[in-house]
Amino acid sequence: MRTQTSRRWPEYDSTAPIERAVGRASVRERVPRIPASRHAALPVDVIERLGDDYERAMYCRAQAEKYRHQWFEGRAEEIAYVRERKEAGDPRFRRLTPGQVDLIGRLRWSESGMGQALAGREQRYTRWMKIYLAFAEYQVPIKHLAFNRR
Repeated sequence: MRTQTSRRWPEYDSTAPIERAVGRASVRERVPRIPASRHAALPVDVIERLGDDYERAMYCRAQAEKYRHQWFEGRAEEIAYVRERKEAGDPRFRRLTPGQVDLIGRLRWSESGMGQALAGREQRYTRWMKIYLAFAEYQVPIKHLAFNRR
């Protein structure tokens, strides 16, 4: 009886019993993944280190403004890209008016993954800012009441 070996993986004999799936490590051999190092601290870590809720609100405001600025930069780049393609004679954009070029660039950016991600981050930080600002405004009267009792 002739044994065949796989042409793709000659080291594996097709007649030998398969102990495990090819390319998969057994559960005992698997090494837990270590998360990749990040150069920037996670937002939760930064927020926890801040002194009070007002500082946390201002940090969230700065982050929201940063992501909003990045969103507008991306939109301008996408509009410029559509203009360049029109000038290069791309048949998709050749017959568009300047106003339609702007509209198409804005639409492409707002529907892109990066545009949606930046908009979501801005909304998240804006929501957190409002929450922390409400906490800070609520704590101010409590501090005054505690101070006036003495």
